[in-house]
Amino acid sequence: MRAIQHVNAAKVMSRGWVCVGRLRKGWCDGSALLYHGRADVLRSRRPRSLHVCLSVAADAKADKAKQPKAKAAKPAQNDRPVEEGVTPRSKDFSRWYLDVVAKAELVDYGPVRGTMVIRPYGYAIWEALQRYLDKRFKETGHQNAYFPQLIPYSFIEKESSHVEGFAPELALVTKGGGKDLEEPLVVRPTSETMVNHMFSQWIHSYRDLPVLINQWANVHRWEMRTRPFIRTLEFLWQEGHTAHAT
Repeated sequence: MRAIQHVNAAKVMSRGWVCVGRLRKGWCDGSALLYHGRADVLRSRRPRSLHVCLSVAADAKADKAKQPKAKAAKPAQNDRPVEEGVTPRSKDFSRWYLDVVAKAELVDYGPVRGTMVIRPYGYAIWEALQRYLDKRFKETGHQNAYFPQLIPYSFIEKESSHVEGFAPELALVTKGGGKDLEEPLVVRPTSETMVNHMFSQWIHSYRDLPVLINQWANVHRWEMRTRPFIRTLEFLWQEGHTAHAT
């Protein structure tokens, strides 16, 4: 076995068969042993020199090439190992999303159709977003306020665009204290009409401007098809309302 090339241990292990021993006149001496790329053996022997026996390595490489290669099944592009109980995303994206938010304990379904219970992990995400955005809003001069959740239906009627856009999604309160209300109350779908009414009470001169208000609140919209966090009957949000001199 003629040793032709002198290499380091890293290269030896990448070549396969190696001759471990001392080199004498271009040949491995009688004390040389053959190993097949085993790093633990190479380290334990601590040879003075490592020589690739190319003739043996070539034979081993040829034998390996003759062996038929098993074709591994090519996985789908979006298929990845998933936790038990989670639908593969490539199979059903909608089901996968619902499984993930439930398995991660971000949300659960409320007893009323279309409502959700935001669990501690999910609410922690909301709090992180709220802290960041609240700081940025205040840096621009906005102040936080809170407006009533129940809005007179007449406020909604004043703006036809609101009636047209929200009428199918409005939740109405028609009874209170066991009696019929004189005017139905709308459970807040958005706060423009209420905020505009209050601005008319607060702003009397250009000297009162600008008014920069931010509200963190929940809103209700009677959605027909719901998804946790994406579209539900009740959800958390932020809305900004400002008035400026023109």
